[in-house]
Amino acid sequence: MINFWILSVLIFVVSTLLLSKLTLRKYRMETGEKMWKNFGSSTHFWKLLLLCSLGITALILFILKWSHVVNF
Repeated sequence: MINFWILSVLIFVVSTLLLSKLTLRKYRMETGEKMWKNFGSSTHFWKLLLLCSLGITALILFILKWSHVVNF
């Protein structure tokens, strides 16, 4: 069970970092610097980013379990 949590957290952190590197600059330029400093705009971005990372993590874990690469 510990292997499952270690792998899950590792995949989640890596996917969050990759998605933030790919999308943060574009989103900030799209909304404008003044709107970015508004609490709602930045919170909306991070909430969507974490939900997408959670979905990617679940999908990767499902594929790994389905292909019998890992056994939990």
